[in-house]
Amino acid sequence: FVRLFELGFAVSNLFLKFYDAFCVGIDFRFGKFSMKTSNFSFQLLDFVGKMRFERLGCFAYSKEEGTAAAAMKGQVPARVKERRRKAVMKLQRDICSAYSESLVGRTLPVITDGFLPEEGVFTGRTAGDAPTVDGAVFFEGPSSLLSGDIVPVRITAACEYDLTGEVADE
Repeated sequence: FVRLFELGFAVSNLFLKFYDAFCVGIDFRFGKFSMKTSNFSFQLLDFVGKMRFERLGCFAYSKEEGTAAAAMKGQVPARVKERRRKAVMKLQRDICSAYSESLVGRTLPVITDGFLPEEGVFTGRTAGDAPTVDGAVFFEGPSSLLSGDIVPVRITAACEYDLTGEVADE
C-alpha cells in the first residue's frame, strides 16, 4: 500500500502543476501470489477511486510457461483474480463516463484516423488516447480530411469511453 500512496502523491503533484496538459493512464496486473490479499484489493479500489485516472487498464496475471514465477506455489486462483479485475474495471467505467461527460462542450485537438463510410463519420483520437486501446472520437467533418490531420473537434456527446463531435470553426 505504501507504494500506491507514493504513486498517488507523485501523480497528485503533477496534476496540481500541469492540470489539463496531459492525460494519465496506468495499468494494473492482478494476482500472481497470495500476498496480493483481499485487503490489498480494497486498497487498490480505494486508490483508483481517489485518483480517478482518465485511462486505466487492469489485467489478471497469467502464468507464462518456462518462467520461474509460473511454477511458484501460493498463486491466486483465476476466479479470484477475475473478480478483483472486474471490480476495478466497474469502478473505472464509472470514472471514465464522468470524465467523458466533462468533455462535452469543449473543443479538443483530434488526430484523424480514418473515415467510417457505413456511419458517415470520421474516427480519431485525442492526445490522451492510445490507438486501438483507448476510446475514440467519432466526428463529422469535411470530406477533404486525411488520416493524420489534426483538427479542432467540438465534443457534443459522450458514452463511457468514446466521444462524438463535429469539426469546429477555427
